[in-house]
Amino acid sequence: MTIALLIFSLLQRKLRLLLEAKSETVPNQKKRPTKKPTMNWVNLCFDGVDVIREQIERKYGYTFVRADEFVRKVLKILGPGYEHRYSEQFLDSPAC
Repeated sequence: MTIALLIFSLLQRKLRLLLEAKSETVPNQKKRPTKKPTMNWVNLCFDGVDVIREQIERKYGYTFVRADEFVRKVLKILGPGYEHRYSEQFLDSPAC
């Protein structure tokens, strides 16, 4: 539990620092722009994103559906690694 809270806290700090550095805002629960969103709010917004896994030849393809504008904006702010992980054509090696 402690490690999960640490990761949660570090990701919140990273998001807030990037929002400040890029002079960006995201909407809060009341739809007002903020540079200091809580990770709990961001996590709730990601809760509606579904993952569909399909096998394509020897690789598995993951399609992320219902990623709305808020989710895409947060991913863009976090960087290309996060955007790639949630992209429509993300391919990964076969699972065990």
